[in-house]
Amino acid sequence: PALGGLVLGGVILYVPHVYGVGYATMDAILRGALSWPWLLLLLPVKMGATSLTLASGGSGGLFLPALYVGAIIGGLFGFGVGALFPTFTGPSGAYALVGMAAFLAGVVHCPITALLLLFEITGDYHIILPLMVSCTISTLVAKVLREESIYTIQLTRRGIDIRRREANLMQAFTVGQVMRQDVPTLPETASFPTVVQYFLAGDMPVCFVVDTNRHLRGYISLHHVKTLLQEDTLDSLVIAKDLAQNPGETAYPGETLARCLEKFARTDQEYLPVISPTTKELQGCISQRDVLELYYRELIRHEYIGLSLRTDTISTAVLEQVRLPHTYTVAIVQVPPRYVGQTLRALQLRTRHNLTVVAIRRGGFHNQDELPDPDQPLSTPDYLVLVGRPEDVRRFTAEDDTHPLSAAPSG
Repeated sequence: PALGGLVLGGVILYVPHVYGVGYATMDAILRGALSWPWLLLLLPVKMGATSLTLASGGSGGLFLPALYVGAIIGGLFGFGVGALFPTFTGPSGAYALVGMAAFLAGVVHCPITALLLLFEITGDYHIILPLMVSCTISTLVAKVLREESIYTIQLTRRGIDIRRREANLMQAFTVGQVMRQDVPTLPETASFPTVVQYFLAGDMPVCFVVDTNRHLRGYISLHHVKTLLQEDTLDSLVIAKDLAQNPGETAYPGETLARCLEKFARTDQEYLPVISPTTKELQGCISQRDVLELYYRELIRHEYIGLSLRTDTISTAVLEQVRLPHTYTVAIVQVPPRYVGQTLRALQLRTRHNLTVVAIRRGGFHNQDELPDPDQPLSTPDYLVLVGRPEDVRRFTAEDDTHPLSAAPSG
């Protein structure tokens, strides 16, 4: 900051118009009090001074500098058209005013804001048409050159894309954290009756076909098998390899769930095989339902529950950190005895009780919150962090007379 201030102070000695926020200079440009050589000098100097101030750690924004530079460009344009067409052009200050709106609209990608702001300053209906045309063209050109505005580009550089909310939430999780490792497989030489028996005994509508080295050869869905059940002569002719279809999209354990969501969007598959990026060996599978459940859980955690639910006292967790919509509550409930040994996937709390498990505390109430594993059996000392309506929480715990240790309505 000291070095930046020293250099900036030297610049101000020779070009005092760059000092401060620039109200006086913009007013002078609008009145036509500055000549075009001065404006030509101020254009690069002002941009350099603003960049130097922000880069060296000084305090400043981008809104007023955008108006400042827009006034300079508009003033220069006014001097130019005035020299070429002196009989039917207005003063340079009028062009500077339109330039302020046009440049601001292009910088922030908000043409209506710039239009209304400059129209409010002037209060003159005669300037509304040039303002509309210039702001529209400026915004269109700016979006063609760069999709982000001066504000959103700072978030993009930090890895935050406000246009893709689900990607922001899913960037923190990988496929390996959510995938099922006990993936159902059949050897490529399995007979047709074996394939049919698998679907009759299993609960998944798909099965993956692998070779002797567990390399993925394709997948078979229940719908594929249904169409062949009427053919009695296929038992000895068709094997799993013949029924296997190309999965189209595959996932890798190390890629993010944001990338996985894109793959689900490009295909109609409910399950994606997870393979090793090097050996192509089948390591598991991931379902679209599991990814979406994790997304909804994180959405509730970010918008309503805050960043963390861990605390030493129950009241602090609810009153200071949890922000829920009306009629909702957070409850920390010990696993009821009737559910011990079962998995969250089997319980289907959202479907049966309208409750969402946002965290689980394994082994005791004061242990750390963990991301719920839908396939890990629940034990007696486990606690569930639930989000839902109070009546749904009471219904969930009523049969065993088990009451939540922590429950507080929002608001």
